[in-house]
Amino acid sequence: MYEFTDELAASILKALSQNFSDYVIYTTDGANILLIAINEGELPAPDWSAVFRGDMADELARIDVNSESDMLVRKLIERDALVPYLKRSPIPVNSDYFPYVDQHSAKARYKGSQSELFVSLTNPPLPVVEMLAGDELRHTELTSVPFLWRVQRHESARWIYRRLAECASFEELAGTGRGVRPYVKHRTELLRSEIQSCVFDGDATKFRFSVHDIMAATLPLLDTDEGLALIDAVANASCAAQQEEQTQMLLDLYRAVARRDGESMAAASARLLEDDAGIPAVLHSYILSAGMLGDIAAGRPDAARNVWERHAGQVFADRELPTHVELISSIALDTDTGAPRLSDAR
Repeated sequence: MYEFTDELAASILKALSQNFSDYVIYTTDGANILLIAINEGELPAPDWSAVFRGDMADELARIDVNSESDMLVRKLIERDALVPYLKRSPIPVNSDYFPYVDQHSAKARYKGSQSELFVSLTNPPLPVVEMLAGDELRHTELTSVPFLWRVQRHESARWIYRRLAECASFEELAGTGRGVRPYVKHRTELLRSEIQSCVFDGDATKFRFSVHDIMAATLPLLDTDEGLALIDAVANASCAAQQEEQTQMLLDLYRAVARRDGESMAAASARLLEDDAGIPAVLHSYILSAGMLGDIAAGRPDAARNVWERHAGQVFADRELPTHVELISSIALDTDTGAPRLSDAR
């Protein structure tokens, strides 16, 4: 959101949450948002088949929206997942009596500020929004659009998948992967070399770090079958580093993430947190948040809270929490609402 700040967004969203029983937020073009709200009760599940018929389908095609997945990739968050996060913010609720937005919006406009709240929430190393809502986004159906960051990241993930799982050559990938960052390309080639020649057999920790970089960049943005195929490309390598127990435990966690399997994510995370010898410290944040997300998606916010209370002090000591970790932990620690309704139902 342009000429805006995260604080202004939080103030408005707090007011929205007080006055509407349910809502969902979509992005239209990566810079603007669309809110759909209801005064009482819950929003019904959308019937996308009604949208993609007749004249409406033709109009949507003009803006590169051609399937249910094209709608879901624009979905930012639902009320039940956002309210616990907003409760932790010290920003006041905007109102006529306390016009926080009026008092601070001119400064944001003058400075050309940008709100990064929803970018951070939809750009994590885990399929957070998708799993909290119980959505089934088919990434292979997405229409390519240059202005949606999440779609660009999907195209990057597909490039990495084809390079590693399908062993595609640069010639075969010509014209694709324009959005892949140089660092990610470097890590992709490094892992490809390891799979082919076991260059990290003398340093299993470096191997795990290399694998994690790729999995975090791809698994939230690939369909289950492609995600599992990518993991298998690593698991099937005949390398000593790949065969070690801690590596196998990490691969089990990645498989659970690829399947969006909350119970398996929680179980794999618990094993790694209890036996973290040889696991790079930088991976601990991912392991903890994956386990908590798994518990919440499985309808067990109390279990997620217990994991947080047991491990967060060590994992995040003197470290700023990533936005997606703030969101996940706020749901786990919220005693009023518990897990999101859709997660309970699915």
